Amino acid sequence: MKNNSYVDEWLDSAINAWERFAGTKVEPFNAFGFHTLYADLHVKRLLEAIKRAEKLKLDPKALAKTFISPHTPRYETAFLMFDAKTAGITKEDRMLLIGFFNEILKNLCVDDRFARYSNQKHTNQEIERIVKETDWIKDKQIYKEVASLSMACMELMWALWTDIFPHNGYDIAGPYDVSKYFIGKNILLIKDFFGFKPTEIWPDTKEYKFDSIRILTVLKDTKCELDLLGHLTCDKNLTDATTHFAVIVNDESLTSLEQLINLREYVEGIAVEQYKKYEKLSFEEKKKKYLWQRDYQFKNFFKAVGMDWKPTKEEYDRVRDKKIPHDPIFDNEKRIAKWSRMFPFLARLGLFYIRKLGDPRIDFGMRK
Repeated sequence: MKNNSYVDEWLDSAINAWERFAGTKVEPFNAFGFHTLYADLHVKRLLEAIKRAEKLKLDPKALAKTFISPHTPRYETAFLMFDAKTAGITKEDRMLLIGFFNEILKNLCVDDRFARYSNQKHTNQEIERIVKETDWIKDKQIYKEVASLSMACMELMWALWTDIFPHNGYDIAGPYDVSKYFIGKNILLIKDFFGFKPTEIWPDTKEYKFDSIRILTVLKDTKCELDLLGHLTCDKNLTDATTHFAVIVNDESLTSLEQLINLREYVEGIAVEQYKKYEKLSFEEKKKKYLWQRDYQFKNFFKAVGMDWKPTKEEYDRVRDKKIPHDPIFDNEKRIAKWSRMFPFLARLGLFYIRKLGDPRIDFGMRK
């Protein structure tokens, strides 16, 4: 029997992230409920793609590069383990799904592939090169503008990708120990924004002035963690803890306050316009966008195995004119969370429930 202890590692990370996520309202709607409308179709397409990759004997490292960041396989695995049981997928195929994404993450990450505490995707040599080649800024007044720019970029990502798929647009890597390059105990966070131009979904984005924005931040005497869903938590105020920072747009460093103000104002402007476009969509149009946004993250992977990545007509038909169902997975957990606020000892029950539902090795929660 193959060793599947990595499933426990994944579940530990998933539960850690879920504790931070539970009870949070997300837009445009309850993803778990929406997925019940077409879970079987989505899961079976992915299984077909994975089996094609195996048959073609594609190089795992090359396949890993078809995913824009580690957060895609992490996020999707979190959905898939529930979707697969909703769809009545066999244990064998559930293990194939999680095993595939485990291998992808092995090739994308240097350590902590399920992001229990961090998102480690750069080698020590890469971090050394980044530190030495970066045009660092130390002016705290300029940093305040950079912090505003970062928030504007986040708002644009949410407008383009909604609360569900922001990982299609940005990634935070780290924390990396860079104490030997700076005075004192220091860590480095690297925030990459890259999903600005999904022209297949939002054609107008082809007019945006840039393709990528990278914000690097060095923090002194600070502890930060990143979880499986990309949530960043730090024990200090980032403005106070930051000693060095940098902004790189399309591989060009921006170092002046004027440059950064102009960029921030531009990003804020297009974020507002994009948000308005999304809000004007009808409920049916938002459901269609959701299908495109979810499948977009597999665009390059599907191309590598010779499959069309776009949503199928059958998927459209399955969700058309349907309300979002109440989903037992999410709704039961919310009930437990509500009662846990009054009776704290019940909190562990909720996490135990979610863990069993998400475990592909057992049939708990299976729907026939």
